[in-house]
Amino acid sequence: MNKLRALVLVSRPLGWVVVPLIFARGLLASGAELDVVSLVQAILLSFPASLFIYGVNDIYDYNSDVRNNRKGGVEGVILEAKNRRLVENASIFSAALLILSALVTSSYLNMAAMAGFLLLAYFYSTPPVRLKEKPPLDSVSNGLAYYFFPFLMGTSFGNVNITARIFFITFFVMGIHAFSTIMDFGADKKAGYKTFAVVFGKRYAALFSVIATAAVILFAGVGKITFFYMAACLAMYVIIFFKPSEKLASLFFKLILIGFLLTTINFFL
Repeated sequence: MNKLRALVLVSRPLGWVVVPLIFARGLLASGAELDVVSLVQAILLSFPASLFIYGVNDIYDYNSDVRNNRKGGVEGVILEAKNRRLVENASIFSAALLILSALVTSSYLNMAAMAGFLLLAYFYSTPPVRLKEKPPLDSVSNGLAYYFFPFLMGTSFGNVNITARIFFITFFVMGIHAFSTIMDFGADKKAGYKTFAVVFGKRYAALFSVIATAAVILFAGVGKITFFYMAACLAMYVIIFFKPSEKLASLFFKLILIGFLLTTINFFL
């Protein structure tokens, strides 16, 4: 039970629904109906995918995590040395299950999207590539891994429906990631991690988020609910640009994630 608890905490339970929702959004856009294969893949994109993403991240982010006051609860834990091998093995097993789910679909698009998802999640944290410390590639990789590729996996089950709006939303997610580096600025800087905010500064990270969000609002033709959500995000980014407080950015980031989930769920109502 202690081992299971450790794996659950590493996987960030609050994030379990994010990737499956994006997958389901792609499935809905494709006109496909939920079947056994797509349901299993959606389930694997919850806890197992989160365990892989955050497990790898926690293994290589220890020096920053021990300096981060946010760690220790729902926002992630500090990985204990005794659990490192457990997390490594569980992450490998999770990746194997995800690869198997893509192979079962017999869809080259699904396989390619899954490969892109896993590779970016792995190389985001893992040396020597470690995209996390190569901004703006850190934000680009997050937009692709957390939105574009999961959406492609979902749409691969029906009529592939990739529009310009999908690329705009991916850009928007890149902005969310850039903003997220602000709240960890102090811990990352002390650890010597060259994240977006550390390299370019907190204000420029917020400015990138402003530009990404404004571009979607102006050119993507989003619906009313999505428009109001993005306008709220834009307002929070502007506030942090003028007042680059890590504590306030952390609060805003939580609100942005909650809004993202609610806005995505709205598509299914």
